[in-house]
Amino acid sequence: MADEDRSSKTEDPTDKRKQDFRKKGDIAKSADLGSAFLLAFGATSLVVFGSFTYSALSGVYVRTLSNLDSPNLGHIVKSGGIGFIKAVLPVFAITFFAALLAGIMQTSGKITWNKLAPDFSRFNVVSRLKQMIFSMESIVRLIKELIKVVLMVTISYFYIMSRKDTLGQLSAGSHIESMMLILSMITGLLIRLLPIILLIGLGDYIWEKYQMFQKMKMTKQEIKEEHKEQEGDPFLKGKLKQRQRALVMNSMMKAAEEADVLIVNPTEYAVALKYDTKKAPAPFLLAKGRGVVAQKLRKIARSKRIPIIENKPLARLMYYNAKVGSLIPPAAYRAVALILSRILKSRRKPR
Repeated sequence: MADEDRSSKTEDPTDKRKQDFRKKGDIAKSADLGSAFLLAFGATSLVVFGSFTYSALSGVYVRTLSNLDSPNLGHIVKSGGIGFIKAVLPVFAITFFAALLAGIMQTSGKITWNKLAPDFSRFNVVSRLKQMIFSMESIVRLIKELIKVVLMVTISYFYIMSRKDTLGQLSAGSHIESMMLILSMITGLLIRLLPIILLIGLGDYIWEKYQMFQKMKMTKQEIKEEHKEQEGDPFLKGKLKQRQRALVMNSMMKAAEEADVLIVNPTEYAVALKYDTKKAPAPFLLAKGRGVVAQKLRKIARSKRIPIIENKPLARLMYYNAKVGSLIPPAAYRAVALILSRILKSRRKPR
């Protein structure tokens, strides 16, 4: 079932899909890469601070053993504990920084709390067993772990065998010398294991990235659904635009009732103008339309006794060059001024 689901996911994930995965905390992470960072920084810290750590631990060891018969044993233990912390603090601080750095590098510093929330599906024993036994991820993980164990055991064996003469000296030296020798061998072993662990970590991280990319892939239907969610349902969008146009049209028709003149092309265009010096320095367009809208504007003009002037070039000029609510174009000033002047004179004539 899982294979069928993956085979249908042929499309690369969209940016939104990637963001959704990140929000849920589904990010490619490699535990092996984190271990490699810890090992690298741990080995480095032992090389850099090894002498300090060795001498500090030796001092704590000597002081504690030489004062065991002291009546103030509590103080001796406390002093030894503080000395131990100071001795190992540089190494622990660096390894802690390494763990933090490995996490930040793999997650880009993004903290997701979703993964901390309880997920009761993880307690489903049957589904978990199926995942562990039958999934390709489990097989790959098993092979990877086997390779890692074989390589680490092999390298450790050959390193220890190369130092078998040194191991024979452990019983001959003092406790301090033995401890320093063991720490030196541990450092040497970590340095030899480091390249292998780094390679395994990088390979594992690349594999996890690939797996996550495959998991994020989408079907064609999912792409369509996401597009619909982002852009909105085309039918609803059409309805919304239609409603918005209707509101604009109603507002424009209402404004046309206040026009001083309606200039028309006999059958196609109509523009309603208003000249009010308190509102604007020149005549401005209240409404415009063509076809059915032009007929509605004529109807309003007749019902409100607004003068209708036929002027084909002027009607076309203002229809195409002026926006509703804006001033008429300068090219129309003279012609409109003459029309408004004639209308004003006709209104002043005694009836």
